[in-house]
Amino acid sequence: LAALAMLRLLKAITRSFAAGLAGAAGLLFSPAFYYHGFNPMPDNLALCLSLWGLAYFWEWMASQRRLQLLAGGLLLALGVACKLPFVVWYAAPGWYFLRELMSRRQVKETWNNGLLFLLPVGLPVAWYAWVMPHWNSHVITQGILGNWESLQRTFDYFIHNLVSTLPELLVGYALMPLFLAGLVFFIRGKYYRHRHFPMLAAWFLALSAYYIYEANAIGKDHDYYLYPFYPFIFLPVALAVHKLAHLPRWYGRMAVALILLAPLTTHLRMRARWNPEDPGFNVNILRSKNALQAAVPEKALVVAGNDVSHFIWLYHLDRKGWCFDGDRLEADSLQSWRKRGAQYFLSDSRKLETRPDIAPQLDRLVDSFGRVRLYGLKAD
Repeated sequence: LAALAMLRLLKAITRSFAAGLAGAAGLLFSPAFYYHGFNPMPDNLALCLSLWGLAYFWEWMASQRRLQLLAGGLLLALGVACKLPFVVWYAAPGWYFLRELMSRRQVKETWNNGLLFLLPVGLPVAWYAWVMPHWNSHVITQGILGNWESLQRTFDYFIHNLVSTLPELLVGYALMPLFLAGLVFFIRGKYYRHRHFPMLAAWFLALSAYYIYEANAIGKDHDYYLYPFYPFIFLPVALAVHKLAHLPRWYGRMAVALILLAPLTTHLRMRARWNPEDPGFNVNILRSKNALQAAVPEKALVVAGNDVSHFIWLYHLDRKGWCFDGDRLEADSLQSWRKRGAQYFLSDSRKLETRPDIAPQLDRLVDSFGRVRLYGLKAD
């Protein structure tokens, strides 16, 4: 569905079905999207809904059908509800309505259209305003203003995302020639003189501000935080295909060949991510997940570690609870979690299990799963 929306959006922007189709194929075989599309992440649904929302808006600019405008506003608002960063996508329609108001033509109609599109986002914005003060993740809410990383480290993140994440994980090796060609075509064709270019510029500037603010949270690993950039990643690809299709025949065939090559290069780049022998966390959790789930009652709360992500162990266990990593577990924290209902202790740390302030809080050993042991916790 997201790929179909990308097709509609890029077709509306470029007025070329072939360009839209190339962008849709590019999204499907973007290595990061290819990988994360298998995972239960709100980013996937947010991208899909937001793409449909902006596609309908772009189509409305040509058709002026208010049903499209309303559908676009509702879908983009739902995308924001799934993932807040997509709120920056409102920069494009926001610029459009501002420009129309400044032109002083059909002011009343512009106000009505603007409210019809923008009002739905009021609900998710109100909800975020209500819940964000209770979030514990200062990394996300304070962004770069939290200043826990040096400027040199932040710049290092930027360079890494530009020279590694962009070609390897977002565009993909096969489509990089089309991406670069599209940038050249954009400059040589003077598309910056197009009437709608200021909308795209406002949108890109808003995305850039988002990246700068969240640069430390994105770091080098959280490539799915870059989902909002996907239209700008595949717009050059779409433009390249559109232009090459009008050049001598072998240029068009080369573009098709690169698109057909994308699934292979993406698979080769990402296949190591699905390595059950080296999954990036304690392999015993993966190998014994069914036995672990059978050993822990469905409603039981669990303390688990060492889990560097603080999420993966409990995800495979399919239980709720608390995680720690690096053998960093305070006795007071464990006691507090016991008071809040923790009944089991899942650990791969023999050091922690024998610590004088931790061991007395453990009950019997329930079972062992390779290096991982499951203990009961004493009732508080």
